[in-house]
Amino acid sequence: DRKVRWIEYNTEAPSSAAAMAAHRGLLFAALALLTVINAGPIDGEDPNCKVPRQKKCGSSQDFYLIVDTSSSIASLWNDFITFLEAFANQFDLDDRDPLSPRLGLIGFFGYSGSLCDLQPTLCAACYMAKQAGKGCLSSKKADFIKAIKALEPPGPNVLTCVSCGIELALKELSKSNRDGRAAPNFILLTDGDQTAGGTEAKAIDKAKLAKLGDATVVTIGMGLDAVSQAEKVANQMTLQTIASEPNQVYYRPTSNIDEAITDMEAMINAACVEVHYVCKVTMHCGLPVTVAVHGQGFVNPSKLRCRFNGGTAFTGTAVYDRFGILDPTAVACDSGSFPIVEDPKDGAGISVEVSIDGGKFWTRVGDEAIVTIPCLSPPSPPP
Repeated sequence: DRKVRWIEYNTEAPSSAAAMAAHRGLLFAALALLTVINAGPIDGEDPNCKVPRQKKCGSSQDFYLIVDTSSSIASLWNDFITFLEAFANQFDLDDRDPLSPRLGLIGFFGYSGSLCDLQPTLCAACYMAKQAGKGCLSSKKADFIKAIKALEPPGPNVLTCVSCGIELALKELSKSNRDGRAAPNFILLTDGDQTAGGTEAKAIDKAKLAKLGDATVVTIGMGLDAVSQAEKVANQMTLQTIASEPNQVYYRPTSNIDEAITDMEAMINAACVEVHYVCKVTMHCGLPVTVAVHGQGFVNPSKLRCRFNGGTAFTGTAVYDRFGILDPTAVACDSGSFPIVEDPKDGAGISVEVSIDGGKFWTRVGDEAIVTIPCLSPPSPPP
């Protein structure tokens, strides 16, 4: 059996208003106990490699939270707001850093008649103050919290236009500055039932456009317990089809807000792609560099790629547990040839990047992605 390193996921529980129900407080308490599993040692990995305390998601990605604001969520409103606030607390936002994560909040709704079909972006709204029409994104946590506070519980007879929310997110994304940023995420929170502006087929088509445009689509179910079993199964199938591949990762099989909050860790781990630390495997002179990379979001083994010092990409090796289940928190990077460590005094400093899409987008390079490979004398051959 492989050993597993446990690292506490450093969440900040936001302060709750005194008037909030005790149930909401319990949800926060559960969220505060979330942990992240990082992969155990990869074969040959330096046993003295220092494992840092896990940080919040700091990847250079954009995360659009595209949420259902139809009448069906009015009864779930307090827990819905809890989810949004908890989501904001999972990210290491820094508006001074041009590659900081950025968050966006888009709500979708609908009305009877042809409005949502003819003018879909009138059935969705960007809630990021002063960012509508400019990308609907911010790397300031205060901006996202302000957007949450701007939300109001929906009244009666407000329908659902899932495709309208996706379409507005695509429009906003096209207006944002994405220089140096990795693939964006569309995180869709809904029951999957489109009741205005077309059918579920239209939502699926708009999601296809998003995926063709490099966005990763994550779907999270809510409000599914309020419908019949047949409707629930149909809506779950819609959400699974909307989600990106592998959809067993990007479709989160939750039925209500409670489950969505509990599933927060797994959802962030899938959507946020970054390197946490790198451990050396190669330690002898004259050998190609091999490293063990630990992080999160390494979910697509057939398209895993690595590169050293910004050089040529090569195939990364996925890590599986003893049951054959993919471990998305680790990848082994062995170039097989270059670079070779030759300096016995200083070794070699190597920066490591990982891609999960065949080399189109890469993880950011910071101190956590740099490792020094020593140049030791090869061990003596056995007698």
